[in-house]
Amino acid sequence: LKLIPTLRVGMQPGALRPSAQSTDFYSHAERGSEIKTPHLPPNGSEAMTKLYAGIDGGATKTRVVLTTAEGVTLAEQVTGPSNYQTVGMDEAVGNLLGGLDAALAQVNQPIQAVERVVAGVAGFDAKADAASILHMMAVAAAHAGPQTEWIAVNDAVVAWEAPLCR
Repeated sequence: LKLIPTLRVGMQPGALRPSAQSTDFYSHAERGSEIKTPHLPPNGSEAMTKLYAGIDGGATKTRVVLTTAEGVTLAEQVTGPSNYQTVGMDEAVGNLLGGLDAALAQVNQPIQAVERVVAGVAGFDAKADAASILHMMAVAAAHAGPQTEWIAVNDAVVAWEAPLCR
């Protein structure tokens, strides 16, 4: 059994800096068997649906999938690579956030509708990478706002988990 490093980043209301919590493993909540068709209110509505984003941030491309809590896929977007070691921090963060923003635009929802983002990020291979990934997630968390929790894992974890979640 190998424990997978996980980094959680979230903005606390009124905080000037993001808080980070490193955990020893990552686990996901199991989806219920009932799938409902989502009802998305128009942008700006107070009855906003909570959305969830999964990001596969690889060395060649970044894929963002936007879902409801029930697991219904609402939008998908592909952008450039998000491995900070190969493209640099600015481009990596830009591709992560650009993909998320584009997916949200497809369903006409603001970033405030996103409750949690799980990002499998290439380049998060060792404890030494944690500071760089923390910076990347802190920038993303500041963009998204205090309501959105960001969880970062190595992109291989996304590949391992995906078949198990169907």
